[in-house]
Amino acid sequence: MGAYATTTAVQTKLIGMNFDAVTTSLAALCIADAERYIDGRLIRRYDIAAFHTTTSVPPLCTSMAENLSVGFVLKHSSRGGKEAQARA
Repeated sequence: MGAYATTTAVQTKLIGMNFDAVTTSLAALCIADAERYIDGRLIRRYDIAAFHTTTSVPPLCTSMAENLSVGFVLKHSSRGGKEAQARA
């Protein structure tokens, strides 16, 4: 489970998407990707060690992780080909 977001929060934002075991696994992977992306940007300027050892995650990090995860889930579950992803 992610430190910034949960699969339940991502599921809430994805209205109309059926969450089975595979979709939940995809959401968990997308949350991990989003958290790595956010950490990679924040670590350049801030000490983020406290975010992963305590429950004091800033609300902005939670919101960014949830929204980025939703985007990743939609990208990975789309039916388009490589060309469609390149246009997006």
